[in-house]
Amino acid sequence: MLYAGDMNERSEPAAQSTSVGELEASVLAALWDNGELATPEVFNQVGRPRGLAYTTILTVLQRLYRKGLVSRRREGKAHVYSPAISREEFSGRRGEFLASAMAGLGPVGRSVNDSRPLSCRMHRRAVFARSRHEGIPTRSM
Repeated sequence: MLYAGDMNERSEPAAQSTSVGELEASVLAALWDNGELATPEVFNQVGRPRGLAYTTILTVLQRLYRKGLVSRRREGKAHVYSPAISREEFSGRRGEFLASAMAGLGPVGRSVNDSRPLSCRMHRRAVFARSRHEGIPTRSM
């Protein structure tokens, strides 16, 4: 019988993605600050203070691994995770992604102050505004 953990062992990490949620960003920050952590250590630093389940942190780590943002090695029964990309490289890639996403947005893209990072909500609103401007049907926000 295959278990979820067995299936994850066989999957290779995907190409590095810069799309992360708030919890994924917190886990990445903990790894950047510490170099490498086992799952229980990540849980104690990120999950426990937020009242999250251990399995939630495990799922986040597995997603980050599949996105190619963390690497892992087996140590006993647990995995030890470490960042696969530096904080600076990650920030640079996010900046490149956002710049390319904003490049064709006309007045909406030009009105964004370059010194402020875009939130995901701001990005979605900009894409929605562009879609409405160009008459492209979208889902409502």
